[in-house]
Amino acid sequence: MIYADSSFLLRLLSNEIGSADAVAVFRKLGRPALAFSPLHEVEVRNALRAKAFSEKQTLPASKRSGVDRELAGWESRLERFLTRGIFATVDVDWNGAVAVALRLSNKHTLRLGTRAYDILHVAFALELHCGVFVTCDIRQAGMAKSSGLKVTLAEAHE
Repeated sequence: MIYADSSFLLRLLSNEIGSADAVAVFRKLGRPALAFSPLHEVEVRNALRAKAFSEKQTLPASKRSGVDRELAGWESRLERFLTRGIFATVDVDWNGAVAVALRLSNKHTLRLGTRAYDILHVAFALELHCGVFVTCDIRQAGMAKSSGLKVTLAEAHE
């Protein structure tokens, strides 16, 4: 199984800069099952809603319902990906992952400026024994690589 961070999963679900690149990377990897942890559950769903909120802030009231439809489409796509096993629900030992995350923070944050969520994703990948880590974040990619994971970086070219 491959572990993709939330930045990558969001690009597979929604239409944002880098979505086409993420889809191309996913296809190049052979359309594998992607681990979907409880952290993804919270972060991905919330990010979709936050994206819709941000888009609504810039639109006149008459066009905001279009954003609601767009959000419903993203959420529907997420449910289809889960049902089809494209996103494979996994359980993670949170205590073990937090212990790994603390070690990763100690080793990498001062050098890379990594965020707690980024560290947790790498820790989850290690706890799940995923050999491959996919991300759109170059700092997170560096941390994952130096932690022994094979990294695929999906950079936006749009």
